[in-house]
Amino acid sequence: MSQLPDTHTAPTEGVPLLEEEVVLENIHPSYLTWWKPLLATAFLALIGIPGMLAGNLGESLPIVALAALIGGYVYMSRKNSRYVVTNERVYKKYGWIRRTTTEARIEDIHSLTTDETILGRLLNEGVVQIDSTGASGLVGLPGTRNHEQFANIIRDQQQQ
Repeated sequence: MSQLPDTHTAPTEGVPLLEEEVVLENIHPSYLTWWKPLLATAFLALIGIPGMLAGNLGESLPIVALAALIGGYVYMSRKNSRYVVTNERVYKKYGWIRRTTTEARIEDIHSLTTDETILGRLLNEGVVQIDSTGASGLVGLPGTRNHEQFANIIRDQQQQ
């Protein structure tokens, strides 16, 4: 079992386990998955904070409050999102306000793809794409840190 930097010790946090199922990896997606709302947060903060420091609270406070709300949404969305690999399946729980779960049984996975951008290569993160038979079909795991190691854990389970 490899130890990824973003691995969490709570093996079942919000993940319903099957009987005799063992958690091998349990990670959060990267914050870069939410790069658009984070960019909006930074932009609004750069507009609002100088105004607040200059004493224009009436105009700047709503802008800073909106930045805080967007930033809080991103934080809570990431905190409530998980990618889990067990000895039986790959499980994806995503979102905070709108929660989506997808899973693929290890024996049903027939294709595994990894993808990384130039920025992803610098930050050692990418996308793991799982193609499985059955109802789950394609399962995308964007913002996976150490995505090659994560994919190798799935490959190792397929060999067993």
